[in-house]
Amino acid sequence: MTRLTLRIGGWIEHIGEGRIVACLLVLAFLLRMAGAAHYGHFQLQPVENRAIAEALANNRGYADAFRPGSGPTAHTGPLAPLIMAAVFTIFGTGTLISAIVLTMLGAAAVTLSFYLVYRCFAVIGVPITVRLLALAFVTLVPFQLSLETTDLVVWEVAYATAFLAAMLLVILKLDSAPSVSFPALLGLAAATAFLELFSPASGLAAAGAVGLLLLRRTPWPMWLLVGGLTLAFFLAMTTPWKLRTKSCSGHQYGRGRASVFPSPSAFTTGNSRRHPSARRIWAG
Repeated sequence: MTRLTLRIGGWIEHIGEGRIVACLLVLAFLLRMAGAAHYGHFQLQPVENRAIAEALANNRGYADAFRPGSGPTAHTGPLAPLIMAAVFTIFGTGTLISAIVLTMLGAAAVTLSFYLVYRCFAVIGVPITVRLLALAFVTLVPFQLSLETTDLVVWEVAYATAFLAAMLLVILKLDSAPSVSFPALLGLAAATAFLELFSPASGLAAAGAVGLLLLRRTPWPMWLLVGGLTLAFFLAMTTPWKLRTKSCSGHQYGRGRASVFPSPSAFTTGNSRRHPSARRIWAG
């Protein structure tokens, strides 16, 4: 085993870590583009995020999540449909080029996540042979290929995962630094609030990682300061969205459900009939 390990290490040194990583990432991207052509034929799934993005691209605002004409909606967060809406605005809604561009962006986000996590393992000292084998496994073994080339193209999860991986890399580097500066913590607080608005699950994970950094490397008054700043950033980012949703739906926030989440009435307004999908979601 030792001889084999030394031989593999020699190969890596001869070829170069950078070249191996670059080849694996290019292969990962091409494999996911091929998977998109095979599984979805570059046809975007007709999900709510896509419907809202099409409404935004056609100057109807955040609307029509379940069917055309269903009215303003808060089914997604304010940032989730924006990337898709930008692509639709430039290349048109329902066009092949839009689907290809979005597929390329989704595949690039997945590939970028692989690279950032690889860098995280390098920071914490995982041996180069082990982390290259791990990178080769996640890039070349298609155990989630259909998910990565269909769902992650029309939802924000791939972008949020890449953003979270970038934050984790920064946090690990700060944890190994001689000291942690306040500007760095301020940037992490703003990034955490932004990610929470973009993808709540990823934002919660980022908050936990930042919290561990604070516990390990800063005195307790800094915990309160950074936590308060994160909350302030989050409120500053979400208040306009909450006010917009309230004005569209007539829902009074702060009563009953947690104020961050809209009530069923946020899906439709006025006298429009709620789509059966919405009834099933809130009944289930």
